[in-house]
Amino acid sequence: MQPEYKVRIVADASSLESAFEGISNAPIEVLDRFISGIKSLDELIRIDRDDLTTTAANELRIRLKPSDRFIEFLATLRAGN
Repeated sequence: MQPEYKVRIVADASSLESAFEGISNAPIEVLDRFISGIKSLDELIRIDRDDLTTTAANELRIRLKPSDRFIEFLATLRAGN
């Protein structure tokens, strides 16, 4: 019988949520052009792993963040371009 391993995955999407809030008032035409240029999810979202030394060795923490492209798009929106 194989030993049983359990891993707890904890995800923090707070910075990604903030990025999506940043586009909530953008014109639909602008959003459509941006989204139509996305060919894969990694152009929109970056996943970082936290390598924290914790007492919970069976815990994996990941952070979902906006990609560089998404951040540039947000900056363009704020600038009004």
